[in-house]
Amino acid sequence: MAKQKKKTIEELEAELQAAKEELLKAKREQARAKAAAKRAGVKTSKQPKTSAKKAGAKTAANQSSKNSASGNSASAKNSKVALLNSKGRKMTGPAAIKVSKSAGPDYTLMKEIKASPMYGKTNRDPFARQVIDDNCQKVPRTKIVPGQLVLFEYFDPKTKDKLEYYDASPCTIFFGVFKSKQGKRILGFNIHYYPPKIRYAVMDKIFKIYKPIYTKYFKTGTTKTIDAFDYAYLVGALKKVDLDFGIREYIPQLIGNTWLIPPNQWQVAVFTEGWFKKQTRAAIMKFWKKRMSKP
Repeated sequence: MAKQKKKTIEELEAELQAAKEELLKAKREQARAKAAAKRAGVKTSKQPKTSAKKAGAKTAANQSSKNSASGNSASAKNSKVALLNSKGRKMTGPAAIKVSKSAGPDYTLMKEIKASPMYGKTNRDPFARQVIDDNCQKVPRTKIVPGQLVLFEYFDPKTKDKLEYYDASPCTIFFGVFKSKQGKRILGFNIHYYPPKIRYAVMDKIFKIYKPIYTKYFKTGTTKTIDAFDYAYLVGALKKVDLDFGIREYIPQLIGNTWLIPPNQWQVAVFTEGWFKKQTRAAIMKFWKKRMSKP
């Protein structure tokens, strides 16, 4: 054991010495380049200093990388990409998110959500949004039909000064259009207003209710009217279980970029979070804790 420890120390000392020599060599080369540039009348930018210890650590890391298998020799930036590709997964975003090709008899959205590499992780929103941006079609707001799940920009609500808070990028199941005294409005169910576990359960239930519809447009979504989609039934069901809080109205003209999310990407969309203004997401989740603790 003592011999092994001595060997380890000796190896570390050798690595630090090699790093020190490498650093001195780099400084000499830098000094020569600076002198040459000065003679030529060119200004050079100063390079940040690197300590021998840091350089030694870098050298050790490089040596370790060289000793690795060739399949894992990618740079730190691409190591995850290389690993995922080595498993035969198609890269469709910042990482490979495996989605089902069809919704067979045994398919459940909840099962897909729990199998996702994003499940149980924090800071999932940027990752999920990148996957959606890479894989989902942008559509004009005029192509939104009831039953679709859409992610859209809503930066400037008409009554934002009166609102306690609002989501500037809702992820919403579109329910329908209705006319109010103020004009045409879109009614939607924004999943961002719910804590993740409730969100997963509600979306899983909606998919089950309308599975024959969503199976038909599973990989593409649709911009055609879905006659069988009865949003009034959903509204009533949500009210019964006190989950109608996320039903919101939107002014069509204020809707910005819109992504149509086909059912096979719902397992990704549930990991997006609201871009809440005037309040933080944490404050809204506190509201939910109080609401759900009521008898």
